[in-house]
Amino acid sequence: MRAVLLGTGSPPPNPRRRGPATLLALDEQRFLVDAGSGVGVQLIQAGVRAYDWPPVFITHHHSDHVIDLGHLLITRWIVGQNAPFGVYGPAGTRRQMDLLLD
Repeated sequence: MRAVLLGTGSPPPNPRRRGPATLLALDEQRFLVDAGSGVGVQLIQAGVRAYDWPPVFITHHHSDHVIDLGHLLITRWIVGQNAPFGVYGPAGTRRQMDLLLD
């Protein structure tokens, strides 16, 4: 398994560190853990196309770990990816995604 730290920052903006996000890869399977600020750009820089965003696992609902979930969701739609977007996490994750979709 390969882990790529896409962001290790905290809530206050820091131009040298993006928000929390880790890309896990095992063979051809990829998973994203958390969706901190700037994760979309970091995924592109790691070689993951917007059409192929991986499923997301949210560790907890602090703002710095979920702030770009909406950006990931909308970017997939903009590039024509209409397949369901797998987002998994603790209690409240489904409600958060429903509110983003609303």
